[in-house]
Amino acid sequence: KAKADEQARLAAEAAERERIMALKYGQLDVFKLDVIARELKVLDDELGVVGKEAKSMHQDVGKIKGYEDQQLVTNHTNKMIDQCTHLR
Repeated sequence: KAKADEQARLAAEAAERERIMALKYGQLDVFKLDVIARELKVLDDELGVVGKEAKSMHQDVGKIKGYEDQQLVTNHTNKMIDQCTHLR
């Protein structure tokens, strides 16, 4: 009887330790997700800035005198804008 009680107590302690560890790991996962979300927000903001600059450059294409140069810059800015949109 004493041996069975001791084993039951040890099993209960082990279960409690496992429960506490599971809670800690759950908290760590939430923390990691929060860090990832903040990093993604920074990247999204940077992509927004690049996209705005590409749009501004696209609007300034009309100031370029040569038609071929205008087309070249237009193609590049369109690609940049599309990539920024796709990445966001």
